[in-house]
Amino acid sequence: MFFVLTIIIIALLYIYFKRKYFTLYGPIPGKPPQFYFGNALQTGLISGKYVGDVASQFQAEYGDTYQFFMGSLHFIYVCNPEDVQHIFTHRHIYGKGDTHVRQHRLVFHDAIICTEGL
Repeated sequence: MFFVLTIIIIALLYIYFKRKYFTLYGPIPGKPPQFYFGNALQTGLISGKYVGDVASQFQAEYGDTYQFFMGSLHFIYVCNPEDVQHIFTHRHIYGKGDTHVRQHRLVFHDAIICTEGL
C-alpha cells in the first residue's frame, strides 16, 4: 500500500513540475522544453555552444519574439527594437523579472542588463 501511494505521489509531482515549469506559455512561439534541462540540452548549450548563436538561431526560426527555457528559468526574448522601446516606455504594464544582475551576467556576460536602482 505504501509503495503504491509513493508511486502515485511521485507521478503527481512529475506532472505538476512538468506543467508548472516546463510548458510553453501563451501564443509566444518557442521550442517545447525538456524536463529539467529546458532548451539547454536541445540547443547544445550544455555542450558549450555560445548563447548568442543559439539566440540567433531561435530568432531566425521563431521570429523577433520567442520563449527560451534554461532549466526551469523561463525567458522571453524580444529582438525587435520598436518592441523593446515600447516595453521600456510602458514599464508599468510589463512585469519585472526576478533574475538578478549577478546571475544574469554568469550566463549572458555580454547582454544589455537594465535595472531600476540597486
